[in-house]
Amino acid sequence: MRTILALTILISSSCTFAASNEGIEQDIYSYSLLHDVSTAEANKALFLEANRDSALDAIEKEFKGSIAGIYIESSPTYKIVVRVKGYGQNEKRNIVVGNAISKGDLPIDIQYGAKETREEARSQINKAQQLVKNYFNTIQTVSYNEKNGNIVVEVKGKSNVENLKKVDRVQSLWKNPNLPIEIKFVNWTIKPLADAHGETSVARQIDPTRYGDCTTAFGIKNASDTKYMITAAHCPNNFKSKQDGTHIHL
Repeated sequence: MRTILALTILISSSCTFAASNEGIEQDIYSYSLLHDVSTAEANKALFLEANRDSALDAIEKEFKGSIAGIYIESSPTYKIVVRVKGYGQNEKRNIVVGNAISKGDLPIDIQYGAKETREEARSQINKAQQLVKNYFNTIQTVSYNEKNGNIVVEVKGKSNVENLKKVDRVQSLWKNPNLPIEIKFVNWTIKPLADAHGETSVARQIDPTRYGDCTTAFGIKNASDTKYMITAAHCPNNFKSKQDGTHIHL
């Protein structure tokens, strides 16, 4: 009985390890395609991304009240860029991150010269939205771009002569040159979700008698009744709901 139990545990562990490796390899391949980098660079980038939190926390603490934006550059190599308000000496740092098994150098670029902090930018978002709303009634999103320091308003519409005149009018009335307004015309509309719930239980059929389970972090269903899932685990894009067998998109 003990031999059978030990063999069962070994087989189960092997299946879990294989599924985990399959997910990691898929992540590396997807990252490589998305950012047009080698698989070796993708593997390195994903490692740094998974172990960057402590370094980011230290940066947030060091430059508290002065950060204009933090963003990631993925090509040609992975690095974090920190934009800081005011004047200073730009720096290139390499912070050691990782765990007991493996470590790596996380490149961080500190760039001074930004005109405004992200806190100030976020406090101006509602004001910007109200101004743009006077000229466009199809606003979809309003956000702050931490990479270029602009308040970005996405409007459903076309970039025609009439709309470009409205853009000029908005920008002439906006009295904050440190936080430029950028209006982007889009051809889509944000619709409310029909359903949202946590911990969606899904399964993938391995062979006629075995299934691999995966629990998602968050599941949604859109207005067209198409089901999606958002997950922190490595769930391949071929799982089905254990409740009704519906295919769920990753």
